Amino acid sequence: MRESRHHGHAQNGFARFHGRTGRGRAPGPPPAAGAAESSGRGSGRRTVALRDGWRFALVNPGGITDPTGEYAEAAAPGYDDSEWREIAVPHDWSIELAPTPQNGTTSGTGFFPGGLGWYRLAFTLPAALAGKRISVEFDGVSMDAYVYCNGTEAGRHPYGCTGFALDLTDLLHTDGTTENVIAVKVRNRLPSSRWYSGSGIYREARLVVTDPVHVERWGTRVTTLELTEERGLVRVATSVVNASGTGTGVEVVTRIVDPRGRTVARVSSTVAVTGRVTETHELTVPEPKVWDLGTPRHRYTVRTELRVGGTTTDTYNTPFGFRAFRFDVDEGFHLNGTYHSRWASTPSAPPTTRPPRR
Repeated sequence: MRESRHHGHAQNGFARFHGRTGRGRAPGPPPAAGAAESSGRGSGRRTVALRDGWRFALVNPGGITDPTGEYAEAAAPGYDDSEWREIAVPHDWSIELAPTPQNGTTSGTGFFPGGLGWYRLAFTLPAALAGKRISVEFDGVSMDAYVYCNGTEAGRHPYGCTGFALDLTDLLHTDGTTENVIAVKVRNRLPSSRWYSGSGIYREARLVVTDPVHVERWGTRVTTLELTEERGLVRVATSVVNASGTGTGVEVVTRIVDPRGRTVARVSSTVAVTGRVTETHELTVPEPKVWDLGTPRHRYTVRTELRVGGTTTDTYNTPFGFRAFRFDVDEGFHLNGTYHSRWASTPSAPPTTRPPRR
């Protein structure tokens, strides 16, 4: 069986980002920056890219402590960050510094320092988002991240190579005027990697806004049960979350869209959801186009739609491809029936002798 997990693609949302926070911000209404209006498709899901307007302070490039205690209150909404440097995310502070053999650096990371840094971002959210679920997603923070929202620790992530998400719903202001502040303390204790990892929020970040009834993050599992020239049998398991506190019936509509954008299979069902439920559908796609190295655009999309009382509350897209592969101790790796050497980027003949065991 072939499985695919994906966090899905969503429509844009909207927010007003402030250039400065705390006592250092000029009086008067904050300027709007980085605003992105909703697409208006009624999917109930939006994303707001958190790229511009961040403030950054490098506390200690030689260690993970705050020697003077100057940044002890850096998570507080009213903390004065007016002297901090304004940066855009993704951001890596290590590459901005000079290499040094001190403070635990190694040749594997190019002798670049790590240390302790703080990030802050201020913004307001419109009243239209009241009642929505709002989370923050980071695709990568190196190495250890401590995330605060309006002065309260929202969560920690102790690893730099994986993304993570935190639910901020109960910590955010959604009145259109009260400032919100996300603060991120990043510690990179060296040595921390066998290769260059960088330090800071080095990948994309975003807010994700959903209705209370929505598809869970990474909430779809796509499995190809059968693949022939005539048909592809696909199982789609969808994790549906109802955070409203009241049980309700949710119609789950699953479509498979081909590379040209045409719907080639559709199934729907209604399920009672109080907290979290997984609904499973099986769909048959006629004459599926096989994904391969030579046909990378042969990608299909599972489009999951949730409806409550006839109104769409979420739309969640999961790309996948029809393909079959196998590993054989004598014949190596085959993709769609063709042998592929690990040393070659193009198909080749199967080995005549057994490859060494590893």
